[in-house]
Amino acid sequence: MIVFVLWCSVLISSVQAEKWDSFKGLWRSFDAQTGLWVFTAEIYEKQGKLNARVIELPGNASLKYCGNCKPPMKNKPLLGMDIIWDLDFEDDRLEHGKILDPCTGSVYDCSLWIGKGGNLHVRGYFKLKAFGKTQIWQAIKSHE
Repeated sequence: MIVFVLWCSVLISSVQAEKWDSFKGLWRSFDAQTGLWVFTAEIYEKQGKLNARVIELPGNASLKYCGNCKPPMKNKPLLGMDIIWDLDFEDDRLEHGKILDPCTGSVYDCSLWIGKGGNLHVRGYFKLKAFGKTQIWQAIKSHE
């Protein structure tokens, strides 16, 4: 019985890791109005959850620091900052996380899913998913 329970927990962990792998990697965000590249983020695992941190900004980035953020992120550089955190896997999506809007310093609930064509849909919302906005991020590196 103990062997069966251990085998099941290993199998579940393996399946979860495979599903998470499709989200892990490098993604590029573009401004919906101008089409210009805004940042590159890396989705990675941290303490059993998935987070996204900014790993690259364009040379002409107008926003390099989180001036409107609340402490401890206030006036910290965006480069290296986690802008999404605490995502759990649920039904082919990442759910129950938080996302930071570095322009306003506001933090919202967050949900991610991979759509047709392999693009990442990143939805930030306030309490209900109906009250939010979805960004499309493009993969810039294959997910292995």
